Amino acid sequence: MALGVIKAVKEQGLQVPFDIKVIGCDDIEACMYSDPALSTIRQEKEKIGILAARMLMDIISGLTDSSSILVDPKLIIRSSCGTALNMSKG
Repeated sequence: MALGVIKAVKEQGLQVPFDIKVIGCDDIEACMYSDPALSTIRQEKEKIGILAARMLMDIISGLTDSSSILVDPKLIIRSSCGTALNMSKG
């Protein structure tokens, strides 16, 4: 979706990140190669899956009734969210 937003912004004659900043989610490989490179939130999908499976097994076994676990995401800043310090229009 975010890659489509970048395309639509360009089609409207605007510039990312000067007129609008864009951030995606999941850090798919294409993020690095888009123009500009897409900032994203990286989630540890494998870790989330493992923890979810363990939680389900614990609930089924009666070891816990917990229904939530927090897995911290990581913000990956690329050029689609350039900062005022390192990006100048022109």
